[in-house]
Amino acid sequence: MSLMQNIFAHNWWATLLINFKLLPIRQAVKFPIVVYHRFRLTNTKGRIILQTPNVHRGMIRLGSQGSEMFPISNETILYLQGDMVCHGTLVVGVGSCIRVGEGATLDLGDGAILGAQNMIFCEKRVTLCDEFLSAWQCQIMDTDRHGLTDLQTGVKEPFKKEVYVGKHTWIGNSVVINKGTYLPDNSIIASGSMCNKDFSDEESYCLFAGRPAKVVRRNKKWEV
Repeated sequence: MSLMQNIFAHNWWATLLINFKLLPIRQAVKFPIVVYHRFRLTNTKGRIILQTPNVHRGMIRLGSQGSEMFPISNETILYLQGDMVCHGTLVVGVGSCIRVGEGATLDLGDGAILGAQNMIFCEKRVTLCDEFLSAWQCQIMDTDRHGLTDLQTGVKEPFKKEVYVGKHTWIGNSVVINKGTYLPDNSIIASGSMCNKDFSDEESYCLFAGRPAKVVRRNKKWEV
């Protein structure tokens, strides 16, 4: 991207707004958050918490194009009633939607990259550890939004369960990660898969695929 293209890609008003609205002034003046293209901040009751000693300009990029694969007209949306915790650099691709409900926590590790048109719906807790990478059109939700009741026992099933994705995990395009999912470090999720299980008993370096996902290959490491 040329210098002029980069200048016009910035959403300067949204950059000013989000830094000085959601960060302490001592951090806001460093402009750690940079917004690109069309952006909508739909709620500001929550907080963005930077848990890193190295707060610097542009460490968080919201609505970043990343490549020429997606039109820049897609709007990036942030709905923030809870806490969005960032432990370092973060890229959120163009056209993505992040919703953090009241009392919920979205925990994002250092070097996390969300591809274009991703959706995160956090009502309890979603943890994406360091070096998380997702492709385009992925969906991560820790809630069903509607509960289920067993008509025979009257027992209500929980409709919120935490999501945990370990370090250096690669999520292929169009992957769905539902409530209660736990993925170990160095996982690979094949395109189009759906995860809804606790895989904490599995070892690192597994390739998961299917709907629902299961381990299909072991001892596989992904590299850029």
